[in-house]
Amino acid sequence: VMGAKGVSTALGQLAGGDVHMFTSSEAWLTYLLVASAVVSIVGQIHFLNKAMMSFGASEVVPVYFVLFTLSTVCAGMVLYMEVDFGAAWRGVVFVMSIAVTFVGVYLIQ
Repeated sequence: VMGAKGVSTALGQLAGGDVHMFTSSEAWLTYLLVASAVVSIVGQIHFLNKAMMSFGASEVVPVYFVLFTLSTVCAGMVLYMEVDFGAAWRGVVFVMSIAVTFVGVYLIQ
């Protein structure tokens, strides 16, 4: 998701006429994000198909959802420096809300 966000930002700038993300000395980061997005997409499809061959959809999809959501939230917190909650209770509420979401997905299956 973070690779896709970086690629979409670079393409948005390119559409606006700014080619800096593709031609400057920092262009390697843009191409690294494109490569990571492609590898991530191919890897997710590969392992999701392997899991679907071994287990039913009612077991695979909730696990995939939980792991994908957790990794996206953690990556976003690190990348955008959103770890500062301001107060301890906000951190506790954040963790509890993630736990409630995951329990809800478990109960739905």
